[in-house]
Amino acid sequence: MKKFIALTVLTLVMVVMSVHASGVTAVTTEPIIQATFSTNPATVAPGNDGYIQLTLKNSGTVAASRIKISSVSWDTHIIPSGTWMVELGSLGAGDSATALFKFSVSSVAPSGLYAVNFGIDYCDGSSCRTINSNAIITVQSVETDFDVSVQDSTATSTTLAIANIGANTAYSVIVNIPQQENYRVTGASTSVVGNLNVGDYTLASFQITPITPTRTAQNISEAGEKTLVVKVSYTDTLGARRTVQKEVKLSIATTIQEGATTRQTQVSQWQLLGSSGLMYMGIGVVGIVGVVVFLKFRKRIKRKKE
Repeated sequence: MKKFIALTVLTLVMVVMSVHASGVTAVTTEPIIQATFSTNPATVAPGNDGYIQLTLKNSGTVAASRIKISSVSWDTHIIPSGTWMVELGSLGAGDSATALFKFSVSSVAPSGLYAVNFGIDYCDGSSCRTINSNAIITVQSVETDFDVSVQDSTATSTTLAIANIGANTAYSVIVNIPQQENYRVTGASTSVVGNLNVGDYTLASFQITPITPTRTAQNISEAGEKTLVVKVSYTDTLGARRTVQKEVKLSIATTIQEGATTRQTQVSQWQLLGSSGLMYMGIGVVGIVGVVVFLKFRKRIKRKKE
């Protein structure tokens, strides 16, 4: 029994020593630097600015010293603003620190993800080391584009078709015909058409007439070659108001000719009416003269009989 107890105690001592030994080897005596990134705003539109926020945390058991952060590489569509090098000094065990890096996105940058690589240098009591980490910038275009064409044009009204041919929804769309050299608008020059999803289209009608000094055949030909300026205003997906200007080929020769034909018809009708009136007046005068002559002749015959 004594031997059994002694053996059990020895076994327990060996287990405790083994556990203690394994715990000692798991303890680190160097700094552990962890880097996390975020961007503000989270999505950046082409042509806009943003910030990269880098947060460093020392998860080790000793302090890190001489910490320096610098950019290593980035896409050509990402443009650094100012210096992309920061010295943070020391970071104690369990401590955190942040650094901001301003950037601009090229106005022609396609939508997508762009990586910026940073190098992080730091030292402990005996050595220095470098780690690399990437910040990801999300670029997304918020603009859209429109196709504007003539749906129908008459002497009294021109109907335009407006289609959203871009990559984003357009909100609160307004179509406007501004003052211009070749055309004028009678009545309302602005039409509110509402929201247009990608691929959707709508119609807007205006009373548009050409501005021409005289309506000769040459003026009609020249007017038919002029373009109509149309402005389409909308709110983008980030809430900013934008305006797109389009030029539309508006063939107003047909409109002018239709108006001229209508006026010519009216003139012809009045001319016809005038000719008929003169004819009827002549017939009436001849009739009256005939009646007067007949009455006078009748009186003479009556006197002779008496």
